[in-house]
Amino acid sequence: MNYFKYVLVTSILFLFSNLAHSQEYDNSCDFTFEKAVYSITKYCRLNFYEGETLLTYGDAPIGETLACTYDRDIGPMGYEEADEVFAEVYSKVFQDNNMPRISAKLDFREADDGLNTFMSLTIDGVEEGGEIFIEETVDKVFPIGGMTINLNTPPMMMFAADDALVFHMNGECSGPYFEASENPVNKHIKTCTSLGFTKGTEKHGDCVMKLLG
Repeated sequence: MNYFKYVLVTSILFLFSNLAHSQEYDNSCDFTFEKAVYSITKYCRLNFYEGETLLTYGDAPIGETLACTYDRDIGPMGYEEADEVFAEVYSKVFQDNNMPRISAKLDFREADDGLNTFMSLTIDGVEEGGEIFIEETVDKVFPIGGMTINLNTPPMMMFAADDALVFHMNGECSGPYFEASENPVNKHIKTCTSLGFTKGTEKHGDCVMKLLG
């Protein structure tokens, strides 16, 4: 296992138990690579897309590393150093065939106070992952270690490969969790559950009715 893959597996996938589905899941999300962002400094970033790399300072694209790196303690970045950084990070993001090295999949079903999930990452064609329980949140944004899963529309995933490199993934999701998300009753049921009311109780029902007005 190379160093990059080792870092990913040990920093994220230690949360999961194994690679075998022991439950049935009725919701599914496939996450594919959107971009990877490498922070040279707090404001200067290399943005890696498939087929394109952009250098930005803040939110604005810039044309040369010198302008990008005035705020470094060790001074501006020269072309030689910039080329070395680019080559090192590019090899972490893309395979030799220039395809993204990472994709992800999330299968889950709803529980009373969260989601029973099976999460997997595919790194260089090898799948790693397992089961984990995720506590429910009102905003449908779930932090898991160095990873954040956003199940709003559009679904997204972010995770840190190291202190400076963050992957951004786009999701395609299906299942009753997403079909019901537009229903105000289901939305209020989730809200009242997250506030501590137990589903099926009178107080939970009162909470839902108040939110419905």
